[in-house]
This record gives sequence, C-alpha cells and structure tokens, in this order.
Amino acid sequence: MIEWLFRTPAKVKVPPSASAVLPGDEISLEAVAASWADTRSLLRETLENAAPETCRFGAFRHPVAGWMDLSQTLRFFSVHIIHHPYQLRRL
Repeated sequence: MIEWLFRTPAKVKVPPSASAVLPGDEISLEAVAASWADTRSLLRETLENAAPETCRFGAFRHPVAGWMDLSQTLRFFSVHIIHHPYQLRRL
C-alpha cells in the first residue's frame, strides 16, 4: 500500500514517530545536499557490507508499514523519491 500511495500525488503526512526526519525551518540547500551525500555514502557502505540474513529479514522498520527486508527497503526508497516532485508542486 505504501508503494502505491507514494506513486500518487496524494498528500502524505509524516507519522509522528518519524518527525525527526523533518527539516527545520531554516535549512540551506547546501546543508540538505551535504546531508544527502552523507546518507548516500552510509547506504552504500551498508549495502556493500550487508549480511545475507539482512537481505532476507528485517533491515528497516518503517513507522507505518513495519519491518522491511533489504529489497523492500530499496523499493520504498525509490517510490519515496518518486513522491517528492508531487510535494514540491504542492509547495
């Protein structure tokens, strides 16, 4: 359901348990870009060193969808990024 929802222009509210991922009111583009670069590096390192059991079992706990294995997590990241242009158009 999460994948389907994120492929639509529907407004999606950030769950309270995930509020830590929201940026502050005063954040620069440079700070966002640096944060994304750090996150991409960490994701690459995690994937390169992932144990086989991480690929098959819980690798990430989404606040609404629950536990996802590595494949589901990567699909979630993909549709999450697809959803951002809808958000930007609304803004």
